[in-house]
Amino acid sequence: MASVLRLLAVLLAAAVVADAVTIVVTNKCGYTVWPAALPGGGTVLNTGESWSIDVPAGTRSGRVWGRTGCGFIANGTLGQCQTGDCGGTLACSKVGFEPITLAEYSLASGAGGADQFDISLVHGFNAPMSFLPSASRCARGGPS
Repeated sequence: MASVLRLLAVLLAAAVVADAVTIVVTNKCGYTVWPAALPGGGTVLNTGESWSIDVPAGTRSGRVWGRTGCGFIANGTLGQCQTGDCGGTLACSKVGFEPITLAEYSLASGAGGADQFDISLVHGFNAPMSFLPSASRCARGGPS
């Protein structure tokens, strides 16, 4: 298991379009992770690589999680993950199967239109994760 300093980092950042955001997922683990997001799909990240997810304006909420032990063939359309698998596809259309460490966010839904986010272990734990807003997101009201 990775140390606390090695984790899948999820960063909520402001985008150019009002109420649209970009979520940046960075693999800081010492092993390959296949992050997935709803909305957003999925990809593969080796240690140190990042993936940007553009969340369109009007999106109220979403989820991001890491998958481990995956193997995909045929351009990511067939495969399986040991944890977080979402139906055998690289680009997920549903939340992955347990166990998963889950980052959840709600945009402009808190008091005064604040963004909200959390890390949930309600579905188990499969990879260490942090979830942080960018400084520019905080400047517009930030998460609560």
